[in-house]
Amino acid sequence: MQIPVARPLFKPPANLDSKLLFYTYANEKYHEFAILYPLFALLSNKDSIVEICISAPDIFVSKYTHLIKYYVTTFPGRLLYSYICNTNIFPNSIRFLVKPVSRAEYIYIGDVDIIV
Repeated sequence: MQIPVARPLFKPPANLDSKLLFYTYANEKYHEFAILYPLFALLSNKDSIVEICISAPDIFVSKYTHLIKYYVTTFPGRLLYSYICNTNIFPNSIRFLVKPVSRAEYIYIGDVDIIV
């Protein structure tokens, strides 16, 4: 079995380094949480960054373009959505197996439906 590699959904910000990275995964069933999760993580942790690996990126972007633009302007350089192609790995395991694009001294790997 080959482990999938995350790819940035958009051009990554120039500075993806931070002290703390919140990293999680959301399949299509959890896309609505993937658009809310960054707000709470970024507001409550001023020096952190967030990366969310998602499935079905076309569906996610078409549904949430306006909110993605909000995050880009409100939290510049602090949020990255990445994606993976279809995989046979159990969705709950993906966040532990796929290496994030972003870098940080500490990584918090959590559930996308648990608001920080």
